[in-house]
Amino acid sequence: WKGFIFPPVDVVFTGTPMLLVISPRDRIELTETILLRTDITVEQIESLENTIFQKEGLSALVVGISGLATYPSMVSPNHGLLNATRITIHEWLHQFLFFRTLGRNYWRSPEMTTLNETVATLASDELADRIYEAITSIQPSKLIKKEVPNTAFNFKEEMRSTRTRVDRLLAVEQITEAEAYMEIRRQLFANNGYEMRKLNQAYFAFHGVYADNPASTSPIHDELVRFRTATDSVGDFVREVSRFGTYQEFKAALERSTYGHTDVP
Repeated sequence: WKGFIFPPVDVVFTGTPMLLVISPRDRIELTETILLRTDITVEQIESLENTIFQKEGLSALVVGISGLATYPSMVSPNHGLLNATRITIHEWLHQFLFFRTLGRNYWRSPEMTTLNETVATLASDELADRIYEAITSIQPSKLIKKEVPNTAFNFKEEMRSTRTRVDRLLAVEQITEAEAYMEIRRQLFANNGYEMRKLNQAYFAFHGVYADNPASTSPIHDELVRFRTATDSVGDFVREVSRFGTYQEFKAALERSTYGHTDVP
């Protein structure tokens, strides 16, 4: 629109809601999410999760979120410049995609949900790095990383291994064994400096939506990286991906891009 950006970027740095995530116990699947009050207590959270587990037979987890694509976007103020920029862009991209085929099909399938979230993550990471460097003259890759207590412990590999094992147990209907295993692994993570209140099916259902997360087993992150490589700019990448209404359409376009064609029907 002659340089006019739609929707206009608008964000409020404020406390974000908590999110109740629900998954079946016999498989990892994001079936429902419910926004909760920001000031809910740990006691209320655990009571809610336990009630859903005992009375409904479902896996539940209440998690904090960094941003929410309301309008204006809500972004938690508890972040530095780089991460606040990433979250702001990520939530704006959801608003941008809402008016396009990809965003309108967010809930069409688990793959489409993951495609939406991972597109927003890839594009926001790339743009935020460029913005941060433009403002500070510091490359984000040069920032000092926070050390974890056990540097020999590879969180990503261990979490991905955990997810793979849980999937295998659930596939043969060993639900209680999978839940016992996840608790053992939660304690392992805690002992190596990675505290998490609960590790269950709902945890993997929520974090697994983001294909770059080690809790995910989706190939979509790697596929989107390949698709981004075949486009000239992050803008072209977002515009082209925004046209897909199904995961199958994206896969077909990815195959064409592999052979030097990025056209989208």
